Amino acid sequence: MKCPKCGTECADGVRFCTECGAPITESESSNTNASQAKPEAREAERPAPAAQSGSTAKRPRERRIFGLSRRLALIIAAAAAVIIIVAVAAVVIGNADRSGYTVKTGTYYAAPTAHTLADSHGRLYDLSEYSVNSYIIRPSLDGETAVILGKKDAGDTSGVLLLLSKARLSKIADDVYDCAISDNGAAVAYAVPGDGAGTLYLYNVSKQSASLVSGGMICPSLEDIPILSSFDIFRGMFVLSPDGKSIAFAKKVNEGVRAYVSVKGSEPAPIAVDSYPVALSNNGKYIYFIRHSLSLAAEYNFKFSVAHGDEVRHLSLDAANLGKSLIFNADRTEVVFADDGSTYVSRKGGERRRITSGEINGIVVPGSGAARREEFPALGCRADIYARRSIGGSAYISDGGLYYLNKALEISVITSSYGGSSISSDGKSLYYIDTSAGRSGSCGSVYYLDDVEKNGNKQLVTASIEATSVVAPDKMDGVYVTDLDRTLWFVGKNGKKQKRICDEVSDFGVDRKGGSVYFTSALEDHSTVWYSKRGSKKKAMVKADAAAVASQNFMHSGVFFTFEGTADSGTTVSFCRVLSGKKYEVLLTYAK
Repeated sequence: MKCPKCGTECADGVRFCTECGAPITESESSNTNASQAKPEAREAERPAPAAQSGSTAKRPRERRIFGLSRRLALIIAAAAAVIIIVAVAAVVIGNADRSGYTVKTGTYYAAPTAHTLADSHGRLYDLSEYSVNSYIIRPSLDGETAVILGKKDAGDTSGVLLLLSKARLSKIADDVYDCAISDNGAAVAYAVPGDGAGTLYLYNVSKQSASLVSGGMICPSLEDIPILSSFDIFRGMFVLSPDGKSIAFAKKVNEGVRAYVSVKGSEPAPIAVDSYPVALSNNGKYIYFIRHSLSLAAEYNFKFSVAHGDEVRHLSLDAANLGKSLIFNADRTEVVFADDGSTYVSRKGGERRRITSGEINGIVVPGSGAARREEFPALGCRADIYARRSIGGSAYISDGGLYYLNKALEISVITSSYGGSSISSDGKSLYYIDTSAGRSGSCGSVYYLDDVEKNGNKQLVTASIEATSVVAPDKMDGVYVTDLDRTLWFVGKNGKKQKRICDEVSDFGVDRKGGSVYFTSALEDHSTVWYSKRGSKKKAMVKADAAAVASQNFMHSGVFFTFEGTADSGTTVSFCRVLSGKKYEVLLTYAK
């Protein structure tokens, strides 16, 4: 293949030109191969000569459809099909563009018991057959694939690694102390301890096979690590690219630590000494890492940097001042981070640019927009990954306020006194609480913003309710509100409809699609699960010895609740999923 800069012929697979050093992407090679293959493809596509019929043979009469020739009718039908397909694609793409999210989360997970996993579709997975009594789960962005690190006891340093894919549970490996999954769920990285060092593997989900990446990993068996207050210190030593084909990791080298990267199965190449990767783009194009030594005697050198080709750019010269969250877009070409109280952005490995004097704490995610988090306990920070083309175009929370960051990375204020919000599934509108006039800043008035991007018309919904939380159905035609006295209300978008549903609400969940709310109340001794739709009179769903509705963040696409009953063997707990209205199904019943 040829170098795009100087034209030198280079061997296939090289990343840099041997003559001028310019980077060579895979597209250069694929384009060259494609251009060479075109003549052959055109030759193969040539139709064979039509067979010659005798001059005396009669031509068959052409079939007609609706008065049209068969050929013309087929052409019209094909054209109509193309138009329909294009129209459907336009609707799908248009909806995706409006929210800004390239991936939607279709499956959420919850833990009814220490050895049982449930998903938002009502499927239940029993982990006890793998002797699991405690576990953590790490799903892909869409939630359809997940890895589960299960342990017999919560204090164990390692355990069994399970894969949940296509609603089927299988085992990947035993004795695993850390794991990661790619955004698309195509790959899983995991580490197992060894004699003085761990070993890192990369598991291909579709092929159901693992390959060795590297030895020498920092692991719980090392005795020369001085910080052992928690075994979490050994987590987060490797990160995967979004497509799962590349991996960056930190391993022990001599008396120190060094960061490496392996691109599409290539031999690991060193990045920097005393460094730990925190994010990686596809093909290893952008590698984000923090230089920091775990050794207490090491010289102070704490930087946040990005490597792009042979260039390394320091985004923070003192990473001790970094905020807790490093915010990345889907392909890792953007990072938003706080440094010494101000927030900056870097795009495509470029110089950082200051966007606000405050510190961004998180982005308000609409509907089922996908986001995930990776923790780095040894570094005291985390990576928050949002399935967005750009971080621009997001509403975000910063220093007690709610703001909008447009695509040009310019900021507008929605409210500087933020008490909570509920955003529409397309990210266009939202309800929010303004606490500027509330008691002690713990409650406030509810507003509706019809166009977040334009910071458009802000309409006061209610000032008479001292709101502490808001949750809106997908239709955004009203909002459920709780107040300081734990009273649950439903308020219409224009504020005219304001209905008191129940006092002393203990916990509640909103079916965003159906628009109903489910709750328990201290007035009923937590013995009844109640139901109401947009402020209608409450109705009892379940009466039991005790009941509880899972918190509204338990699962975004459904409502789940538990209730207790009495059996011959003693007290039982039933774990249930709401179907619609007063209909529900019992997923699991177990002894308390």
